Amino acid sequence: MKAFKNEDIKDDLCGGCNCTGFAPNITFTYDGETGELVITDDSDYPDGDSRKIVQIEVRDKNGDKMVDNIAADDDDDAISIDTSDDLDSSGGLSVHATVVSDKGCLSAGHIDAIGINIVAGSLGYWDKDYDAIK
Repeated sequence: MKAFKNEDIKDDLCGGCNCTGFAPNITFTYDGETGELVITDDSDYPDGDSRKIVQIEVRDKNGDKMVDNIAADDDDDAISIDTSDDLDSSGGLSVHATVVSDKGCLSAGHIDAIGINIVAGSLGYWDKDYDAIK
């Protein structure tokens, strides 16, 4: 069996993209009274690159989920998701986001316990597919 480096596979998959300067950052605010969750893309993209899409998945303790996205052509860097009818917030909510740039840079992060311990902040636990933590 031949060994290989994950960085080599990643570079091949994104066409040899240069992700230097790509720093994903998704922030959120949650209003427990209304169930409104506002997700904002505050990511830094390298020169000549920009957001292609941010895929968002919100889950409750029962495994129910809502899916939305912030597209490249959105006039705003934020979306508002009304969780009040479709999700049970009594056990907190989890947000998973995948940030993808036009040139193929990508990273995924998440946060749990929204509405229980926290109502605003940034997603964390970003995977290692961006330059800042290689």
